Amino acid sequence: MLAGLMSLSSTDMSWNREPIPYQTALQIGWNLPIDVVGAGVYGGIVKRDAGGSIVEGDEWPEDNRAPPAHNPVHSRGPYLDFSKHTAENRGYSHIATVIMSGRAQQLEALLKSARSEEQRRKLANLVMTGGARPLHMCGMSRGGDASELIQVLVDAGADVNAKDNYEMTPMDRLSSNSVRGNQLIRQHGAVPGHKLPRGVPAWESEEFAYSGPGEGALPMALPL
Repeated sequence: MLAGLMSLSSTDMSWNREPIPYQTALQIGWNLPIDVVGAGVYGGIVKRDAGGSIVEGDEWPEDNRAPPAHNPVHSRGPYLDFSKHTAENRGYSHIATVIMSGRAQQLEALLKSARSEEQRRKLANLVMTGGARPLHMCGMSRGGDASELIQVLVDAGADVNAKDNYEMTPMDRLSSNSVRGNQLIRQHGAVPGHKLPRGVPAWESEEFAYSGPGEGALPMALPL
């Protein structure tokens, strides 16, 4: 059972000690009948401490209100910082929103807004809810071709074999949603998750600490 989950009332849920209106939870969690997930499950802004390090917590509850978790592989991992949720971002990180728009030029401009090469590389590998990275988000659509987005991210230093909290690599995500791009990413050494050693990264490590553009609201205008 998820330790941090308990019903507050008929209209609220408590997840990782953050009260969330149930109607909002239905929008940002897992819509089971049509198997669609929101930012609470994948691609959302993660909870971080004052130094920018990720804070681990319970994965999103399966029915958006009660256990078990949506993730059958790892019940704990990076979780949504609900305080960053707005009507505009719906909880998604800014880079995830740009990727889901399919605009490679806007993605490139966002990455170039980083203050240094190191920050650009960290943004290209930004950890979001569900352990998703930007390359994973390239596969979170139904069909289409993400090759241009993938190339922009790889050029910025994205890890083609990064695992999410489901132990899936970007190649797995592209395949699961029938998104084209695996031919390109394979040229850069990408493999499916089952070909890598078991386990997920230490999410709370300094490697994944981040404070900069591209996670929350962007402080500059980007070309559309």
